[in-house]
Amino acid sequence: MATATKSNGAVGYNNQYLNNLVYQNGPANWNLMRPGLVTGTITADPGFLRYQADGTVDYHLQSASPATTTGNSVNAPTYDFDFGPRPINGTWSIGAYQYGTTPGPYPQP
Repeated sequence: MATATKSNGAVGYNNQYLNNLVYQNGPANWNLMRPGLVTGTITADPGFLRYQADGTVDYHLQSASPATTTGNSVNAPTYDFDFGPRPINGTWSIGAYQYGTTPGPYPQP
């Protein structure tokens, strides 16, 4: 469902893969030439509102998603893809959309 990470060619020893959603990527979710740092990653069904292989998707999170409250503030954007504020109730969601936020104005002031 979410994109697998594969490193090819000349990659740095200090690469970091932080707070990702990976699920059902075969043959593996990670295929790294050099291990680097993988942390905060969820390797479970991310609980999107709708995901279809034909591309009709809604990447907003369902309430039971393991990504709703497992993000963190490190390099986190202030707004999600709907221009909704992050965090909500002191928690960040992993992914494009903050769970529990309302869309903000467009364009941003």
